[in-house]
Amino acid sequence: MLCGVFFNETRALDLLRFVRQEFASLPVVACRIGDRVVAPVMSEAMGIAAKSTGAVAYIDMPLLHADHATDVDFRSQVLRHIR
Repeated sequence: MLCGVFFNETRALDLLRFVRQEFASLPVVACRIGDRVVAPVMSEAMGIAAKSTGAVAYIDMPLLHADHATDVDFRSQVLRHIR
């Protein structure tokens, strides 16, 4: 499962806890994508929170200038953690 950290007005961690409880073997990758500017320490805290709640990975990919290469990079990062 792929879940953005801003899911449902930042309820991603609630969703992650539910998935861990109900579908323990399902790998979850948390991510931050988009053009919202976030301080590096905030992004690091999001990753720590996601991983401590059961995410297999946290991908921070601000799409300030998204193109095909960005899409390919993001897909490869996600697939690396769910296969």
